[in-house]
Amino acid sequence: MARVEIDWASAEVHDGELVVGLSDAASASWRRRFDAVLPQLEHGGARRWATVTAKKRRLVVGGVEEGGEADVRLLLESLVREANASEPEPDEPHVDVADERMTAAFRAFGDDGERP
Repeated sequence: MARVEIDWASAEVHDGELVVGLSDAASASWRRRFDAVLPQLEHGGARRWATVTAKKRRLVVGGVEEGGEADVRLLLESLVREANASEPEPDEPHVDVADERMTAAFRAFGDDGERP
């Protein structure tokens, strides 16, 4: 899965609710990690928001207070970074040398015009 990033250019606020898109669909496991880290990062300090929710293609922050934009950005960037850090790297495709040799042998049949 590709790394999920925040698409800040898509950000919109209506009635104190921030909705910002994600660069890629967030998997269910990514969203669970996001939710698990949230209480740790919200702990302490003055909160300038009421709720934070990760959806498949967007983040939603309710109750954003004017003047709290930088704090909300720091929170969201930290959450995304932590969720991405635990995302397993995509598996490298396994290349079997014997398969490659057999593929080459079968393709060679087409080169000399022989038919089985």
